[in-house]
Amino acid sequence: MKKTIFSIATAVMAICLVACTKEDWNIDPADRDYATLNNGHSYVDLGLSVKWAFCNIGATDPWETGDFFAWGETESKDILTTDTYTHPEMEALTSSNDAAYANWGGTWRMPTANEIQELLDNCTWRYAKHPNTNVYGYKVTSNVEGFTKKYIFIPVTGYKDGSKLCSTNAGFYWSANSDKAYPNSLYFDSKCKKLQITYPYFGYAIRAVCK
Repeated sequence: MKKTIFSIATAVMAICLVACTKEDWNIDPADRDYATLNNGHSYVDLGLSVKWAFCNIGATDPWETGDFFAWGETESKDILTTDTYTHPEMEALTSSNDAAYANWGGTWRMPTANEIQELLDNCTWRYAKHPNTNVYGYKVTSNVEGFTKKYIFIPVTGYKDGSKLCSTNAGFYWSANSDKAYPNSLYFDSKCKKLQITYPYFGYAIRAVCK
């Protein structure tokens, strides 16, 4: 009897292992033919209101963190504190304060909170390790009819506070919106994903969008 229970448990564990770890990467996100260029930078059309960048600002591949920016600043810094932050009173971004536009030009910009919510609501988010690396993040696959084979990979990033890289098992991404002096941002870890507000001087990653 014990042997039978052990065999069943082993089979269940094996099935669970396959179900939890098998990822459909049949469209390689490292294949630049999968994305289209806007001003020299690749995007993927997920069938949403905006097109999402292939990788983060400051990165060349989707699994790379890229650069860390304080909200409303267009250059990355080694140290990010309240003393180094240059826009303590700013509540809304302009193109001159948009790191995506400043670094990539064209029609690139930071996503709004509504556009991030659209990505959350209209895509399947699967936490996975990218097959080309040991980097974890979310494979975000469109649920929009006609686009269900399209996806982007959004890696964990951590965030910068001072010179320290914190919470390296989670992702932190700026939006273009703020609630008074507290910007909206995308937060995720292996168990959850959500919009939240945070301190603007923190160094977060940026995944740009374009029309």
